[in-house]
Amino acid sequence: MKTEKDKGPHQCNICEERFSYQTSLVSHHEKHYTCYECCDCDFRHHTLKEIKTHVLNMHTEQRCKSCNTKFNGYLRLKEHRANDHRSRLECEICKKMLANNASYSKHMK
Repeated sequence: MKTEKDKGPHQCNICEERFSYQTSLVSHHEKHYTCYECCDCDFRHHTLKEIKTHVLNMHTEQRCKSCNTKFNGYLRLKEHRANDHRSRLECEICKKMLANNASYSKHMK
């Protein structure tokens, strides 16, 4: 089991977490002071990457390729696909399995 000394000689003066490398400590220390905010809601994070991911998942308009419905955010589109397009339909004529109602309708034309 690691002791405090085994975790590294560089210690954060705010939360006392220890790091093996000075660069890791500097990167960590920035998290205490840096805060990015979403322009569309109250979400905040200490990395810009997380803000960009949040905006894509929650606020960027997405369109379902199967039914053309619009969604505000990738996560809502993903949930829609799982709930509305998960059933598989079998063509009664050729027995082909189709992923959803839109595919079935196109197949039957």
